[in-house]
Amino acid sequence: MGKTTEKNSSPNYYLLNIHRIQKAVVSKVFNYTWGQSLTTTQILQERRRRIKSVAILYSLQNCPFAMRARMALLMAKQDVLLRAIVTKDKPKEMLKISPKGTVPILVLVDGRLIDESLEIMTWALQKSDPEDLLYRKEPHLYPQMLSLISVCDSGFRTNLSAYKYGNRYHQPNEIELRSSCEVFIKQLERLLQNNNFLFGDKLSIADLAILPNVRQFMNVDKKWFRGAYYPYLTNWLGNLMQSLLFSKAMRKYPLWNDNHEEFLLNWD
Repeated sequence: MGKTTEKNSSPNYYLLNIHRIQKAVVSKVFNYTWGQSLTTTQILQERRRRIKSVAILYSLQNCPFAMRARMALLMAKQDVLLRAIVTKDKPKEMLKISPKGTVPILVLVDGRLIDESLEIMTWALQKSDPEDLLYRKEPHLYPQMLSLISVCDSGFRTNLSAYKYGNRYHQPNEIELRSSCEVFIKQLERLLQNNNFLFGDKLSIADLAILPNVRQFMNVDKKWFRGAYYPYLTNWLGNLMQSLLFSKAMRKYPLWNDNHEEFLLNWD
């Protein structure tokens, strides 16, 4: 994923405020990008051009499914206009195009809609996969990746929801609920014994898809997790959470409903 300095990483998301353009801020961002002085008119023209050519992503900050979609879009170098939401105040624009009201939702430039996180990930990586997260030279591994993600999204997610509820409300069967989650956790630990990542020595779509869910499992009871013997999983989780990718994906933005501000989420 490469290294960058803190100085160069902070301006990498362009503030694109549809209704209010602050000349000093926007000029600074665009000057950093193209290395030239631009007038306010030129900035507005460029902004409009870029908005028309970029998809829109409705996203919830800590939703594991939205998190993995953001990480895949970043890795694929697919710029999107991010609209941050909260579940208690969903934008009417979002509900109009997707009445079920779940995120992430990706609205493509041609109007098509992708409202499943794994589909967003595969769409992005099939368009551009510079780090080979799909392991194209080892195509036999891709079905295995999808299978592992499926186990995570079905059985593990169900068990994790029960465990979170049990922990929060001090249910007497909390340990049993946690043990149900550990079946999948132990599977990941075995996969990581001989590799830095789940399917080899480089990142894959499976790592990105599963990471947010394991993070949630850890957060239910951090003290217990620190004492549990999952050294390979702990190392994998820690390295990914400390990565520049994760930092970029987790940057927090003002809510779309507050001022209808959109933000260009990209890697550069």
